[in-house]
Amino acid sequence: MKKNKIKQEIKNKKFTIEEAAEKIGMTRTGLGQALSNESLKVRDLEKLCELLGVSPAAFFDSGKIGVQVVQNGARDNHVSIGECQEKVKGLEALLAEKDKRISLLERLLDKQ
Repeated sequence: MKKNKIKQEIKNKKFTIEEAAEKIGMTRTGLGQALSNESLKVRDLEKLCELLGVSPAAFFDSGKIGVQVVQNGARDNHVSIGECQEKVKGLEALLAEKDKRISLLERLLDKQ
């Protein structure tokens, strides 16, 4: 997430940080800290983007999203959208397999 770009866009729309924070239900300190720590919650980012009339994608590197992924103890703060989509597909397949197994077990139990 590009905090300086967000701050610039707030200024471009003639808001102060305090005004923008108030309009999205945050305090000035809360918004300032979230931007500084790059820890703005998705729902707050969405509210801010709606206020500013921009897409959330405008505040991220092209093709990257600002999520923190922990896999095998290693942290990666920038994961491509494609990588996330592939992970989601894999998880959906696992869920489908789980549902099939549950259904099979339920049928077996009903027969007993």
